[in-house]
Order: sequence, then C-alpha cells, then structure tokens
Amino acid sequence: MKNTVMALASLGLVAGWASTASAHHTAVQYDFAKNVVVKGTVKEFAPQNPHMRLALVVSDAKGTRTVEFEGQSVNNMIRLGFKRGMINVGDVITLNYSPLKSGVEGGFFRSATTAKGEFVGNKPPVGRAPDAAAEQKAAEGR
Repeated sequence: MKNTVMALASLGLVAGWASTASAHHTAVQYDFAKNVVVKGTVKEFAPQNPHMRLALVVSDAKGTRTVEFEGQSVNNMIRLGFKRGMINVGDVITLNYSPLKSGVEGGFFRSATTAKGEFVGNKPPVGRAPDAAAEQKAAEGR
C-alpha cells in the first residue's frame, strides 16, 4: 500500500512538471532571417513577463487593421534601452520585426523608434544582416 501511494505521488509530481515545461513555447514560429518595418498607432502595449505584447493599428494599401507582436521579457527590453513610458497607447511608432513563418501578419518585436524619436531594441551591426540564430536564442531566453 505504501509503495502504491508513493508511486501515485511521484506520478503526480512528474505530470505537474511536464505540464509546466510544455506550457512555455519557443520562438521557432518567427523567421529571424527576415526584418519587416511597419508604422502604426499603439493600440495596446504590455511590457510584462514572460514576453512583451504589442498591438498596432496599421493603415496601408491592405487597409486598416490591428496587428499583434510579441517581444522580449521586461528584463531584456530594459537591457535593450526600454524605459517605462517610452511607448504609450496612442503613440505612432515605427517597428522592426521578424515575421511569423506561417505568413499570418505579426511577429517578434526587434526594435522600434518611438513617437519621440527614441530607439529601443536590437541594433544589427552596420553593413551586416542580423544574426538570426543569436536573436532566436535571445527570444527563447537562452
């Protein structure tokens, strides 16, 4: 009986850990070899962990729509120059992002120029393409 109880308790712990581990995703859905630039009005901005969230209202030849983006953790965003109040709802910003591989509009926040002209994010070396592998590892927190 004691062995059965211990076995069930162990199974419960393993199942709990497995569900927690599978809950976190990777950044494999983004194409870090590509950089897309878009200008839009901030509809929603949530600098929170585990990932920053941004929704932009974009108006162009395709029409007006809301496009969603994900970014680094707050800790990483601060290291990349982010300060509270830098990006606010209603601001018009220019965003550089890695698109989703699926072709759905949206992607991973790489950098932005704010309404006040401030820059936040990754700066690729001058004259070189961004290091896709390094950016993917950073996005995954590795």
